[in-house]
Amino acid sequence: MNQTRRQMIKTLSSVLAGVGMSGEAWASQPPDTINMNKEQRGNRYQNMTRDAYLALPGVCFTTLYSHLPQLLTHSRTQPVVLIDIYDFNRLQGRVVRERENQNVQTRGAITTALRRRGILRPIDYARYYPAESQHRHLHRYRAALESLPDHVNQQAASQTLDSYADFGRGDYQKPFRAALGNWDVNIEKLQQLATHHRRIERGRGDPARFNEDIFAQYIAALEIRSRVNRHLDLNVVGVLGQGEQEGISTILRSAELEFDDDVLALSSGKQSIKQIGRPAPSQTAAYHDLFENVARTAREVTGTQHDDWYILGSRLAAPLLPDLFTQLNGLNGIHQDTDLIVAEVEQILDHLDTEATEHKPSHLTYEAERIAEEQNTSHQTDEIAEQLGTAADLAHYSDDLREIADLGIFSPASVFVAASIKMDPNHRYNKDELYRRAITLQSRLAQGAVSDAEAEFFDNRGGFKRGGKGQDWYHTNNRQRRPTIAH
Repeated sequence: MNQTRRQMIKTLSSVLAGVGMSGEAWASQPPDTINMNKEQRGNRYQNMTRDAYLALPGVCFTTLYSHLPQLLTHSRTQPVVLIDIYDFNRLQGRVVRERENQNVQTRGAITTALRRRGILRPIDYARYYPAESQHRHLHRYRAALESLPDHVNQQAASQTLDSYADFGRGDYQKPFRAALGNWDVNIEKLQQLATHHRRIERGRGDPARFNEDIFAQYIAALEIRSRVNRHLDLNVVGVLGQGEQEGISTILRSAELEFDDDVLALSSGKQSIKQIGRPAPSQTAAYHDLFENVARTAREVTGTQHDDWYILGSRLAAPLLPDLFTQLNGLNGIHQDTDLIVAEVEQILDHLDTEATEHKPSHLTYEAERIAEEQNTSHQTDEIAEQLGTAADLAHYSDDLREIADLGIFSPASVFVAASIKMDPNHRYNKDELYRRAITLQSRLAQGAVSDAEAEFFDNRGGFKRGGKGQDWYHTNNRQRRPTIAH
């Protein structure tokens, strides 16, 4: 871990400035981590297409967002993360319905901010995965699974569960999940994974069906990636996997199955799925460790007590404001005049900026040097000092937003819009943007809540990894897309 942290600090200027990590740093990663070879980099610059990653259908938003610092530093230009519009709408449905759920509201705020900046791009996955392709892939894979000895299916399922538990719900994510209020839920689901794992190792359960459900999720993403690269002006670097490809490779190798090279890209002999990668957990942990150190120092030097932001880089800080979310709860639309909301937001933002400027600490260089030393490097002190300045501003915003909300002078909607703008501490806004954000919030609060059944279906979409049956659209011949938000 110390070596990893040294490497991360050496590329800190890239994190803070928003440019890419060097090829040498990435070359030292494990082979299944996200990578770009020289040919891909050359084609990108030649064609001027934008780099993109493709998230799995049924994506775990918390895991995806915990890796944002690493993903957004990987490219020289701001990359795109593609997700299924179906998953995007299902999360928004929960945001509307569960207004007191800190975890859901924070993920919703991050999702909205990333979409607004063009980093997160929802597309209709079903459009790029024809039903006939799905039926053909699943039929061939099912036949392969049925032809294998039970111990091979059992081995593959065990490999998948092991690697998913480490990557998808590992301890390296604890700072982020704990900040969101999601860590206890994560522990509960880890226990369910362990129970399912023990059942499979003891020869119980249905490992073949489990392997089929995992494959359905991954082959859908690979097929979509292949078609997106042909039809959209994007260079999809790869699929953001969750460490589960080892189990799939075991099945493919044992069954001697062959698929189209442009879909699975099976390498000779090893049959590894080269188009699936994952961020390196050790590097994600190093980022979280660094930003946690910066945030803690910023609170100490400013004298603020509350930890109302989780820093995910110099251009994104997730708001952890449960009281503000609660104040929005129960508002079925905002009957307040939009002009008044905008005027209030302008006053709040002016106050926040003035207070932050007047009280910015003047001795951040010393603290930056200390952090650099603790992170096993003496370099990049200026960049750490800049990040500390941003974190100090966030600390001041936190206290001021709490005070403004408690006074009740401004509407909860106005305070919320102001906080959403400060998610990007360096952002410059104009009045048109304030109107757009106010109208968007009004529209969202006016939407009807989704049913309990639909919200539960979305929350349990990954339940097949804990012993349930895969029921999402890419698992079954019934490709019905179950909406969870009113349009």
